[in-house]
Amino acid sequence: MGNSFGGAVNFVDLDRYPIDHDCQARRDLLTSAQALIKADGSAVLKGFIKPEKIGELEDWKLLFAGDRHF
Repeated sequence: MGNSFGGAVNFVDLDRYPIDHDCQARRDLLTSAQALIKADGSAVLKGFIKPEKIGELEDWKLLFAGDRHF
């Protein structure tokens, strides 16, 4: 998979959520998230975004959101 996520991987806690490469932990994460979505309609991934990067995402949202809602 490599860099197919671009700069997004800089924001994700890849130790906790190894979405950047194929491994058993990634497959387990996907299976769990899919089961939660099927059961509840959503999956909450606590700590998915690195805490130190949340401010940058908030800045980005304000810059590009316009009238959109997140």
